[in-house]
Amino acid sequence: MANITGRLSGVSGLHGAITAPQGLSAKLSNNVFIRTQIKVVTPTDEAQEVIPDAGYAGLSRVIVEKVPDSYGHIVYNGSTLLVM
Repeated sequence: MANITGRLSGVSGLHGAITAPQGLSAKLSNNVFIRTQIKVVTPTDEAQEVIPDAGYAGLSRVIVEKVPDSYGHIVYNGSTLLVM
């Protein structure tokens, strides 16, 4: 089998046409599976960066849970600040 050198052209690296100098041409199509993850986070006192775990290419959904009942709440009635 001989080595054929060609050129790839198209709108992206995933779809395009291969044309070899010898006049041989082929169509290139590639399906790419991107593994995404769903993350559930709970609010905290600090800023949080939510990123996918190793092996995932991105996040498909981020669910932010409600503030836990055990978390302190601040109430201000106009004159008094109350931490509950």
